[in-house]
Amino acid sequence: MPLREDILQPIPGDNPSGRSLRYDALYDEIREARREEEDLAQGEWQTERKVADFGKVLKLSSEAIATRSKDLQLAFWATEALLRLEGFPGLLSGIKLNHSLVEQFWDTLFPEDDEDDGLELRAAPLNQLGLSLAEAVRFTAIVREGYHLFDYRESRLVGTEESAKSKEEKKARDAKIAAGKVTPEQFADAFEASPKAYYVQMEGALDGCLESLDGLGKLCDEKFGDEAPGFSALRDSLTEVRHQVHQFLEKKRELEPDPVEEVPEEVAEGEEAGAGEPGDAAAGGGVKKVVAAASLVIPPGAGEPADRQEIVAAIANAAATLRKKNPTSPAAYLMLRGLRWGELREAAVAGDASALQPPPIELRRRLKALALEGRWEELLEDCERTLALPYGRAWLDLQRFAVEACAGLGPSYHLVARAICAQLATLLADVPDIVQLTLLDETPVASLETRAWLRELSGGLTEQAPLDLRALALASQAAAVEEPESEPEPEPEPAPEPEPIAADGEPTGEAGEASEGQEGADGASMDEPSAPKPEPPPPPKPAPKPPPRPRPVAAPVRAHVPPPPFPRDAKPLEIDYAWHPGWRKKDTADAFELAQKALKAGKQQEALEVLFADLEKQRSGRARFQRQLQIAEILIGADKKSVAQPLLNDIRASIDQHQLHGWEERDMVVHALIVIYHHCEAVTGDKKAPAEIYDRIVRLDPSRALEL
Repeated sequence: MPLREDILQPIPGDNPSGRSLRYDALYDEIREARREEEDLAQGEWQTERKVADFGKVLKLSSEAIATRSKDLQLAFWATEALLRLEGFPGLLSGIKLNHSLVEQFWDTLFPEDDEDDGLELRAAPLNQLGLSLAEAVRFTAIVREGYHLFDYRESRLVGTEESAKSKEEKKARDAKIAAGKVTPEQFADAFEASPKAYYVQMEGALDGCLESLDGLGKLCDEKFGDEAPGFSALRDSLTEVRHQVHQFLEKKRELEPDPVEEVPEEVAEGEEAGAGEPGDAAAGGGVKKVVAAASLVIPPGAGEPADRQEIVAAIANAAATLRKKNPTSPAAYLMLRGLRWGELREAAVAGDASALQPPPIELRRRLKALALEGRWEELLEDCERTLALPYGRAWLDLQRFAVEACAGLGPSYHLVARAICAQLATLLADVPDIVQLTLLDETPVASLETRAWLRELSGGLTEQAPLDLRALALASQAAAVEEPESEPEPEPEPAPEPEPIAADGEPTGEAGEASEGQEGADGASMDEPSAPKPEPPPPPKPAPKPPPRPRPVAAPVRAHVPPPPFPRDAKPLEIDYAWHPGWRKKDTADAFELAQKALKAGKQQEALEVLFADLEKQRSGRARFQRQLQIAEILIGADKKSVAQPLLNDIRASIDQHQLHGWEERDMVVHALIVIYHHCEAVTGDKKAPAEIYDRIVRLDPSRALEL
């Protein structure tokens, strides 16, 4: 159901935005239409489950925007309904609707700005769009049968029937299937039934969403100033889904390659100068077939300024073409690293921590899996494609994976690995604090494995192909020896002057007197003939001036391994992660501490506002989970349990969907379960749910369960 054509027409009357409908019955009607009850076990008393009617939501909200009120709250409801009904093309229409309303009706737009709260009330629906739709995006279908991203991930955990060999594994798999989990076979069948055109359209819609969201963010920054809403959570979700959709599309292209693009002869010759003789194209009928390079994962708006998107895409595609023509040449691999690490150097000087973009967790898992399975060609290609994205800039694990892939591909790729390591070494010399930093999601730029690898690269004593690490280490140590620059070499002392010789060959002066005294002592008569004296030896030649002392030189390095310099005065891998001056984190108090202070002062509303504002800024799912739990506890303590129920339901869903008990800290999960056990109405109002929650608490921490 497309939006009305007149939805952006001014409303007749004095105010082109109409009037506020906040307290109109329409708001309640839309809220009821979008309300949906969770699909939970109902026990003996079965009642019909309330399901959201998003068709009605879209109809009511779009009609109201077109004819009664230009309201961002109505626009959010319409956008949510479009996503649920039409998928990502619908979300694109909704984002554009919000952009147009802010751009064209800013002065009269609803909600109105408030004298006390400023633009906070007007920004609230846009904040809701950036936060609430982030999860909805991950639950949007990515195959025609309706399976979404979480279904795909769960199917990987269920495992195939062949992989379940033992009785325990088969039993565990059967239990997951009985619980409604999608099997890999089911998802594979659904993927096979989804045509290539389906993914081409979906990828285009996702790219459009990211680009439009970037434009909406910039417009809001301009209009709202310091109170601008944030869209990072929605952007991350879109990028994550886009990455998976692109992988599916690439699999489809393996079976259905893109059609060959035919271009006129003169264009082909201009683009491929020197690739062949002009007559070759003429002989083929005046046209020459040119196959475009495979498209890369470069989602527009995913952290890349709009005016740079086409330039970066051109560089990335040029590098991909070079890799395809000559995969063992370092040239293609150095192009993107020169671009991204040049940006990183510039950001380090400017102290711009926004350059430290984090990769999505799905990408981390994929690269790790490819490395463990030894799929080196795929691993190297994925690494290079990732480098074309902003989160390939500072994430150093990516470089270790790339070098590991080169080593796995054999000696023909050793030159590529050496070039990557040499460039990485130069980066560490120019930005030595990079390994101390964390990315924007608070994960380190280098994992423990990568830290060990970098330590070995910069000073280890073992040699690991394809780099001579010992030579690099010795070169680094030799470079640390400081010599005075202008101190002159000491002059050698002159050789002693020879004694003067008389004409008859006898020595003169003191030497002659000593000789005479010696003769007298022997009683020799002067009159007696003496034996002939031997001829004295010729005077010695002056000693030659010694050559200047050579300065210490670095240990010899293999000619094909240029020894890049490493930091002399820093051992970044020995230091705990911290922000270096210039990249320093702002010294701000923790939001929960500020909220607690506000509570002690009796300012409950202020405490909630602090936590809600911080919740919007959190990029990691873990931090958002903690903030949601803290907000829920404050609401419960303020005797506002009804307001806390949506948060408690979200917390419960997060624990189940992400299996937090399997990887999160036990104390935090147990605490969340206890809060749900006592205060979540969806649990307390169900006969079976409390026992289920209690059983989970017992399994995690029996001592805490005894306190219940």
